[in-house]
Amino acid sequence: MKLKIPYYSSKAVLQEPITIVISDKFQKVNVDLVSQVSHVERNKTEFKSGHTKTKSEVRGGGRKPWKQKGTGRARAGSNRSPLWRGGGVTFGPDGKKRNLSIPQKMKRLAILSMIVNKAVEKELSVIEKIEIENNKTKNAAKILEKINSGKRAIVVSDESEKENIIAWRNLPLVELRNNGDLVLNDLNSKKMIIFTKTAFNQVENKLKSK
Repeated sequence: MKLKIPYYSSKAVLQEPITIVISDKFQKVNVDLVSQVSHVERNKTEFKSGHTKTKSEVRGGGRKPWKQKGTGRARAGSNRSPLWRGGGVTFGPDGKKRNLSIPQKMKRLAILSMIVNKAVEKELSVIEKIEIENNKTKNAAKILEKINSGKRAIVVSDESEKENIIAWRNLPLVELRNNGDLVLNDLNSKKMIIFTKTAFNQVENKLKSK
């Protein structure tokens, strides 16, 4: 499968597209795998604060409400049963954070296949460099307007380019990521993904691998 990706100069002038041949294993999105990886990622960032008491934690209920037989009513062992008002809660949140993990190979496959999907959906482009004149935010805004007019974007750069990306920080429509920090939930969003050429070269090598 050949994939053409829009390529811009550092001045946001459209150039000849980047054409890469995608390995077969990245061409189709495995929905179950993507869902699994996304769940693990969300678990790491979610704050678990809810806590409900179970039957054993609710105060009271030590005495049997009425005798077992002869009253004509249903059997009851405690007035703190989840069936009773004021009783415990069955399967409620307990406030505990579970540490979920997933093999790196599965995570890598899910992310790369979603990058390909982004390119197919025309939501991915590459810029030569992110060197902004005088490191001014207004100059960065002009470049973003030419590439991704009025839409939210995630700019992915290499660690070596961190000094050049300062001008993008204050743009309200932009989120910044290092190449190694890009997560699946970024790719699941409707935001445009803009790679620098240096960062995309690393991804391109992985997409070509068998």
